[in-house]
Amino acid sequence: MARTSGRRNATTAIVLIGGSAFMRFVLMPAAEGLADEDHEALKARLMRRWKFVVHGGIALLLASGLYNYLAVAMKLHPTGGAHATYHMLIGIKILLAL
Repeated sequence: MARTSGRRNATTAIVLIGGSAFMRFVLMPAAEGLADEDHEALKARLMRRWKFVVHGGIALLLASGLYNYLAVAMKLHPTGGAHATYHMLIGIKILLAL
């Protein structure tokens, strides 16, 4: 389960970053040849659909990251001692992400 969670986390990040880069650097410049109203309509439709992919991806990243911390990292880094700083920082990171 830990292996699939890590892969799911990485795959989600790749899809989100790659999809955003494709839209910004390939699709939108190619669509500039369209008439202004067609370009804006295409942009609005893409953003409306892409929003759901991004929101789902963020939720998946948060859920798999939290699972990785609770199920994997807690076993590798027991609480107390030198690992207390790690737990404090990862806890702050998760709270800020939420």
